[in-house]
Amino acid sequence: MCKQLNAIIKILIPGSLTKPPDSAIISEYDIPISDIPENDTRLGKIMNPEKLKKYLPLTEATYYIMLALEQPLHGYGVMQKVEQISGGTVKVGPGTLYGAFSSLEKEALIWKVNEEERRKCYQLTDKGRWVLVGQIDRLEIMNANGSPVRERLVKELENVK
Repeated sequence: MCKQLNAIIKILIPGSLTKPPDSAIISEYDIPISDIPENDTRLGKIMNPEKLKKYLPLTEATYYIMLALEQPLHGYGVMQKVEQISGGTVKVGPGTLYGAFSSLEKEALIWKVNEEERRKCYQLTDKGRWVLVGQIDRLEIMNANGSPVRERLVKELENVK
């Protein structure tokens, strides 16, 4: 399991190691928020719902990988957690997992938290969290629409002899 981060965000931007008076501080390096680039996806800004659409819907495997990465995990830990939280219905192999890691990192949906020996630990960025929230919202709508139909179908099938 990956070690938890000691600071909320560890961002080091050259020339920003001084603390201006009355500035908001976001890390142990005393970097003022004003020095952080606007496009940094780890700052907790609310994601525009229109920008989410490009990532949705997620594949089932990607959904479970992102769900597992709510907390920092390395690859093998993600494979185990995906199988566990999916009730064994989804098993992700190394090829699928590391391909997903590459794509998700490229899209700034996850980031490498740290590396212990050969184990790279990843976690969702805030952008990734918003995408995951968007997918969960989609699934809730699907469930709300599907549940009554499922109940009717089960009753009909129970009456078939």
